[in-house]
Amino acid sequence: MQRLRQAARDEKTKDVLSIYTKIQEQRPKFRGGVWGPLFVEVTVTDALAAKYIDRHIPFAHKFAYVCEKEEDSHTLLQLRQQNNWKFTILDASRNNPEEIKNPKRQADMNVLRKHGVAGWLDEVIQCPEVVRGALMQTTKLHLIAYATPESIAAISSSAAGAAASGGSGGGAVDWSHALARSATDTGGVRTLYTPDNLHSVRFSKYVGGDAGRSGSVQKLTAPRHFGPIDLSQRDSWDADLKEAQGKRAELAVVLADFDKKLTQQSTKLNQLINDRSALVSRKTERSRLQGRINTTRENIAHDRRAAQEQVDETAVFNEIKKLNLIRFENARDFVTVIENWKQCIIRRDAEVLQATETKAARERSEIELKSIDKALASRDAEVKEGMSVRHMQHVITVLNTR
Repeated sequence: MQRLRQAARDEKTKDVLSIYTKIQEQRPKFRGGVWGPLFVEVTVTDALAAKYIDRHIPFAHKFAYVCEKEEDSHTLLQLRQQNNWKFTILDASRNNPEEIKNPKRQADMNVLRKHGVAGWLDEVIQCPEVVRGALMQTTKLHLIAYATPESIAAISSSAAGAAASGGSGGGAVDWSHALARSATDTGGVRTLYTPDNLHSVRFSKYVGGDAGRSGSVQKLTAPRHFGPIDLSQRDSWDADLKEAQGKRAELAVVLADFDKKLTQQSTKLNQLINDRSALVSRKTERSRLQGRINTTRENIAHDRRAAQEQVDETAVFNEIKKLNLIRFENARDFVTVIENWKQCIIRRDAEVLQATETKAARERSEIELKSIDKALASRDAEVKEGMSVRHMQHVITVLNTR
């Protein structure tokens, strides 16, 4: 907690303590272990190791949280998004316990010790295995070598000179050259921490030997997060602790009152829930009865419609029957009319025939009359002529007799 309080005084990490407290309050939501921030979970063996670890672990990883189970990573991610927190989440669900206990090295330490190397960085930390596995996976602690004043003093100046210059005597060890030699001999380390510097070496893919080697040296600074606690601020922290304890007592009273009110409200809530359940039951029963009523109404309306349809069907049948009777009578009358019309046609034809015959007979009679008239006229002429002759003869006779 001292480290958290000290980090909370920094402007960049002022929220680290509040975030830690809120995550602890959410512990029941997690199914497995959740560790963090890492700089609180990791303990180093001494001040020099603290300098190495503080320099090697990235700033974001120092304040990261490690989740043992994958689902907890999702839960923590949701909390981070909901609260707008800023920290890294490391998923340790795929850690291999065997690789954590027996990590695979890239160099032989027996060879490296000849160059003043003391060991690997993962050997100077104490932390839960899950946290160790996450650090090994992300920062490769098990592949980073370090030296101590004791390991440097353990090699003689002649051996150091031989390691540094390849045979020429000398004073200080050329760690970049030593690393290059060790990497060449063992195919291993490329990074080495010494008490004051960070040494790195790189090899070209295209140029072999020393010509293809490039090294860099970076100055180490005092640790900020993994170093010893600054006890000079202890009085201030104690004052803050007493103030926090006082506030905690006040909050405890408020919380007790709140719990009491919450209990009362819970009772009322339970009563309301029961009342709501009763109302829901009544509403459900009412809906069921209303459904039955609606069904009954629909059945009654259907029966009424069926009865009315039956009445209407009977009335229509009777009307059809009446219409069929009328149609039959009309058909019978039509047959009578047709018969009468046929008789009339027959009579008309007979009359026409008779008239035609009468006309023909009349014409014949007229022709005969004309012939008779002509014959009579001819006879009259003849008679007249004969009478005239006889008359003249008679006159002549009479005259003669006188």
